[in-house]
Amino acid sequence: MDLHNWRVNIFKTHKTALIFASYPLLSFMLSFAIFLRLQRILPTEIIKYVSFAIIFLGFLSILAFVVLLSALALPFASKNKRDDRKMQALFAFPLVSYLLFLVALLIIGISEYFALSVPIIIPLLIYLVKYKPKENLSRRKVGALLIFTLSISILMPPLTAYACYNTLLSQASSKDEFGKAMFISDFVRATNLNFPLLDPFRANKDFWKYLIVGVGACGEMEMATSTFLNKLGFQTREVRFPGENHAFTEVEINGTWMVLDPGYFQSRILTREERAAERIKEFGAISYVITYVDGSFVELTNYYVPTDTIKITVTSNGEPLANAHVYLTHKFMSSIWRLPDESQTFILDSNGTIILRMGKLSYNDKAKEYDDCYWINVNGIDTGYNITSTGTDKEQLVRIDLMP
Repeated sequence: MDLHNWRVNIFKTHKTALIFASYPLLSFMLSFAIFLRLQRILPTEIIKYVSFAIIFLGFLSILAFVVLLSALALPFASKNKRDDRKMQALFAFPLVSYLLFLVALLIIGISEYFALSVPIIIPLLIYLVKYKPKENLSRRKVGALLIFTLSISILMPPLTAYACYNTLLSQASSKDEFGKAMFISDFVRATNLNFPLLDPFRANKDFWKYLIVGVGACGEMEMATSTFLNKLGFQTREVRFPGENHAFTEVEINGTWMVLDPGYFQSRILTREERAAERIKEFGAISYVITYVDGSFVELTNYYVPTDTIKITVTSNGEPLANAHVYLTHKFMSSIWRLPDESQTFILDSNGTIILRMGKLSYNDKAKEYDDCYWINVNGIDTGYNITSTGTDKEQLVRIDLMP
């Protein structure tokens, strides 16, 4: 085969035209799947699993342009004639290596739709830099074709998500305060997919990734609920049970903080006491509750459950250990959890003291394996001391003297 002639005529072949057509087609299918999920046209039990289709179509889009890249890259390998075996090797190498590279990008968490643009950006650059057509299609026309395909493939899915997002806000705006909160909570519940196999696609704090793909657990649902409600004018805050690994949204409605927890409750807005009672029914206890204000945590435990007041004093050779960092750890459902959370610590005051309120520690079998106490760590060192709580307004004092 004359590779030079193939290079000149590559954009005239039916196969290449099919490759170009496949990417906008897949982009349209992807957008349609996003539309179906966000508009909740299908039954709830089906809507959630549309996320599988969205991710699958994303990978098909990548594969379509891996083939295109290989087709474009191959003619630049040589202008000489080669036998069929060497031709196959030249084709397979960029195909396999580039596919592995793109899969690696997706696994490390790059947003799927930016990753999808990579397979067309590279061949576009290769073409415009190295390929000088001698007949039929000019560089300008082919470049325009590639740019148009790139624009369609990148913009269609996010624009679909953005249009649906605004439609949802418009639908919610017509309701009263409770109706708005309930509408958003029900939407998040209906469109969330919590499936371990899809953990690499979890959104974490990326709202738009969550809106498009919908893969997450309580943290992502809390983030989506708060983002929607903030846009509707509500004041919200993230609340956590850090010792029991759960997060949800508090929203201020008519001057009162109420609870939205779409992963657990459909069409329900709860008081703090009601949410605490349900969690205690599930696992037997809530040990600690926090929210976040200006990047720091604020304790809310006594608003949810009865507590004990626990005072921890740390000294070193009898002298107060001021400004030291303290955190507490315990086992819950066979995993180790930390208070006040994984990224925050308690700071000892000038007297080497911290005071916290803690709920009763009396878990049931659903929480096993678990500790019915918390172990005290100072400056990252396990002191060997522990604390527990009866939830009966008892005052406890723990003194720790560290030896240098």
